[in-house]
Amino acid sequence: MPKRGDNPLPPPDSPLASIYEELKSRAADGDAEAAARMYHEILGCANAQELLRRLQRSLSRLLYDDTSKLSAEELVEREDDLAEIAGELDKARRHSDLCAGVSDDQLLLAPAALRAAQLGDSAASNCYVGGVMLDGKGLLDHPEWLAEYKNNAPTLAQAAVTKGDWSMVAQLQRAYAQSLGAGLLGQVTGADPVQSYRYLKLRQLGTIGQRNASIVERQLARAAQGLSAANLSSSDAWAQDSYQRYFSANPAYDLGRGANTCHDD
Repeated sequence: MPKRGDNPLPPPDSPLASIYEELKSRAADGDAEAAARMYHEILGCANAQELLRRLQRSLSRLLYDDTSKLSAEELVEREDDLAEIAGELDKARRHSDLCAGVSDDQLLLAPAALRAAQLGDSAASNCYVGGVMLDGKGLLDHPEWLAEYKNNAPTLAQAAVTKGDWSMVAQLQRAYAQSLGAGLLGQVTGADPVQSYRYLKLRQLGTIGQRNASIVERQLARAAQGLSAANLSSSDAWAQDSYQRYFSANPAYDLGRGANTCHDD
């Protein structure tokens, strides 16, 4: 296997069209860095295009607003808003320009996220397991993606937990609880109150001493209702062992984490 640096990735800010085939080939051959780069490049293109559309709508609304009744102070604020949007629009256009010449099929996120996740990229794993990209374009032409998701998502989720990934702990807990945000993963796992309690107990261990720890404690108390003493005992032991084994380097659970959306860091 080549050593890191023996075959460096293309320079940053390279047009995606010029590096796509290289990244795709290297990812297929098991190059984790190339797979992660491919995923983040495609995600960046998708985000830039969506941001462009959103900023253009915002700019159009401001430009066509009736300003005749605005005060001097409100006019200054409006000009500041216009300048800020124009600046963001310029940055989004520059990013979007790097995606020129790449086909819609090449910009499909699901296969890139899956490959990067399989090769260890944590952001890609959370995106893929969250299943958000399967709600977008491409699914009708690729029904096999659902079977791939069913086969891969649970394994990827479990692997992420062993790497100390709190976001994946949250995704699994919601899935087993069938709660709001269970998403596609919840359809794969089905309801499992014992597993839900286990992951919630793991979350609770990560919130001890935090200001909002009582939120998870109350959720844990509700989740414990109806479970046998044996289930509670084994689940508590599993959570304690998992916390010590996998989360020693990242012991604090952030209550703001765990949204199963795809975003570019």
